[in-house]
Amino acid sequence: PLPTLFPYTTLFRSVNFTVPEKFIGYNVNELKLDSEFGLKLLALKRAETLKNCLGISFTEHDVVNELPDDDRIQAGDRLVCYGRYRDFQKFWKAL
Repeated sequence: PLPTLFPYTTLFRSVNFTVPEKFIGYNVNELKLDSEFGLKLLALKRAETLKNCLGISFTEHDVVNELPDDDRIQAGDRLVCYGRYRDFQKFWKAL
């Protein structure tokens, strides 16, 4: 059997959310999601505005596979985090 890296129960969640405005301009490491809230960052999804064949704009989010040290969180970015439900509650209250 494969090892369970992240148990998924009623106590644990993975949450995909748009970064709060106050995070914009910070480096991902500066957020201290793990040390302060016990949340694991699984992915950063960067927003990109594209146009379809009719010229209509739409936003697509792609996972950023490599984050340079100087990369900053941008408006529209999404974070995918994993942690206990109560830790997410603590995180949202701190915002």
